[in-house]
Order: sequence, then C-alpha cells, then structure tokens
Amino acid sequence: MSRSTLSTVHPQSAATTARSTVNTRPAISTKARLTATVAVIGCAFALSGCGTSTSAADTALAGSGGSTTAPAAAGQKAELTLDSGWVKAGSGMTAAFGTITNHSSTPATIVKGSSDRAGMVQLHTMVKQPDGTMKMTEKKGGFVIPAGGTLTLNPGGDHIMLMDVSGPLANGQKVALDMVTTDGTTFAWSVPVRSFAGAQETYAPSMPAMTGMTSTAPATPTK
Repeated sequence: MSRSTLSTVHPQSAATTARSTVNTRPAISTKARLTATVAVIGCAFALSGCGTSTSAADTALAGSGGSTTAPAAAGQKAELTLDSGWVKAGSGMTAAFGTITNHSSTPATIVKGSSDRAGMVQLHTMVKQPDGTMKMTEKKGGFVIPAGGTLTLNPGGDHIMLMDVSGPLANGQKVALDMVTTDGTTFAWSVPVRSFAGAQETYAPSMPAMTGMTSTAPATPTK
C-alpha cells in the first residue's frame, strides 16, 4: 500500500509569502516624502498669497476709508459787467457810475483800474463827516461784488474816480475802463459820457477838492 506524500509549509515562510503578495506598492524613501510635503506647503502659501495680494492703490484706498475723491476743480473766475454805465461829462476830474454785475458763483473784488482818458483811476466812496457833510475818499479793500450779486455805483456813494483827465469829456464820447480784480483778471468796459448836473462831492482831508461833485441825490444823466 502506497502512502500519500504530505507537503509541510513552515509558518514563517507562509507569512513572508503572504506579506509579499499583499504589499505590492513600491517603497517610498524618506527623502521623497519630505520633498512632496514641502511642495504641498509651498503651493498652499502661494495660493494664500494670491488670494490676499494687495496693490499699492488698494492700500491707499483702504487708508482713505475706502473712497476716492477726484481733485477739486479750479475755482471759477468771476464774470463782471458794468450795466447802464456812464461817465460824467467834464474835465480835470470826473467819475464813472453804473451797476457792476457778477455773473458767476465766485465773489470778486475790484482793487484798481486804468483808463485811456485819465492819468489815474481810483475806487472811491463817500464818507460822512462829523459835521454831517459827505466827503469823498478811497474805498478801503476795493469794490466787493458778491457771487451772483451786484454793486451799484452812483453819485453820493461808491464810484470809479477818473483823475488827470486828458481833455474835456463831452456828451456822447466813449471812455475805456480796465478794472482789475484781486486774482489779476482785467475787465474791459467801454462807457459812454453823459452830461450830469449833480455829483458835486469834495475830497476827504489831504485830498484836493473835485470840481463839479456834490453829495446831492442821484439824478438822471442827459443822454
């Protein structure tokens, strides 16, 4: 009778065979693992930086409270005209009257002037004296015309004084006035000469009297 041949497998060899069968992934070295970890961390930082990048403009905007303001526009210059203007006929010294209108939203102050028919032009007003009389003197600070407003020049009040007039000014002639404001702007006006019986004011002390000027109430000039 034949005996069956039994094959004996050592337990340790079986375990080794089983491990080699199950663990089929290639071994990863420690260096490779470290390299992969560093790459992952670097990518995370890069993504974080892209998500929070702030430009210089953004920083300035944040510092200003999150709003931007356009530069302020240059101030609008005044636009002045002399309406119903006229110059009193005469010689030596005379005056110009009318209504100065400011057509802009900017106040204006006239501080000086010149004329083709006078050696000197000044801004004058009438000042009441202790004895009750009215005398003429230069207007301190010039003529102020409010934004969108007017300033009336009339006999007995504010007026443009023409001195050292070159020759007699007759009714119907024209007188050129160039008036200058504080910002250096010059306004050129052509003003007709009119005969006028009023306006007999005199100068304040230290100034020569003006012939043909009084503090009588305004009258209508002769055209």
